[in-house]
Amino acid sequence: MNLIDSIEDYLRFLKHEQGAALTTYRNYHANLFHFHRWLIENGYPTPVLSDYNATTIRRFFYHVAGRGLRPRTIYGYMIPLRSYGSFLVAQGVSTENPALTVKLPKKDAAIRQETSEEEITLLLDGIRRQRHAYRAALTRAVLSTLIFTGLRRAEVCDLKLEHVHLKEGWLLVQQGKGKKSRKVPLCVELKDALAAYLAMRWKDTAHDYVFSLDRSRRVYFDGMRAIVDEAKHLAGLGDCDHITPHSIRHACATRLMRNGASLHEVMTWLGHTQLATTQRYLHTHEEQLQGIAELASPRKPKTPEGEDKMIHLPARKEETRSRRLDRRGFGTR
Repeated sequence: MNLIDSIEDYLRFLKHEQGAALTTYRNYHANLFHFHRWLIENGYPTPVLSDYNATTIRRFFYHVAGRGLRPRTIYGYMIPLRSYGSFLVAQGVSTENPALTVKLPKKDAAIRQETSEEEITLLLDGIRRQRHAYRAALTRAVLSTLIFTGLRRAEVCDLKLEHVHLKEGWLLVQQGKGKKSRKVPLCVELKDALAAYLAMRWKDTAHDYVFSLDRSRRVYFDGMRAIVDEAKHLAGLGDCDHITPHSIRHACATRLMRNGASLHEVMTWLGHTQLATTQRYLHTHEEQLQGIAELASPRKPKTPEGEDKMIHLPARKEETRSRRLDRRGFGTR
């Protein structure tokens, strides 16, 4: 059996039976086909299923690791191969998964730069410099959805008109990551932005997706990238590569926690199934750390006037006892 046919069988299984998210499907498709092309270029002109073995997988791993990539990136290449091997075992095609014989490096910590609140304010203010009225309304609506809901890029792109309920003040994420649906409440700023955009959206648009570049083209990944990049340039943030839809999602999670939401509430809001995933989205800022720096000192904290505000327990107990006696009519004379 040709290897490519088996890989395509697995991809169909991943898409239709596993219900993998579109981005997951595309990543697995790209990396498995990359492995197939590598085999062709390295002595296997017509790869067959038996060419997927511990030796070729290990050689491919050495090829990827030799490019100086981060461990997390190497994982991205190898995990689809492991998953494909598990599929072959489950289908009875193989008795063992050869990809499991390759020991992967310890995954490094993710590098996550958060979009700051100041940058978010600049992004929204910069939209006023957009001269085209429809483009300005579209940009504000897309950015506001990202900023005030923390939706994933794909979830914003997949919103349909029937999912937006402005009067009730919520929108429906029909199928988020893992095919899970959830309702997300709307703040006043977002309701205003969506209402202004929808009032300008063409009535004869050829599709029912909320965000549309014109009468026929919906906003998808490339279109959203263009919208965010344009907003960055209008705000004078064109060289800020860390500002992305995902970093804006991180900022939303941090803002929710900073304003009093519990970790479980943030988890539900973002559509996570595990608290550990949500915790990776939360950031402690340098200014917050600076505010507690004095707590690390063995010196007694002082007030600005130099008064000692340490609590002396014996005196505190005596004061409490005196007040209790006074209330009972046994105050000292």
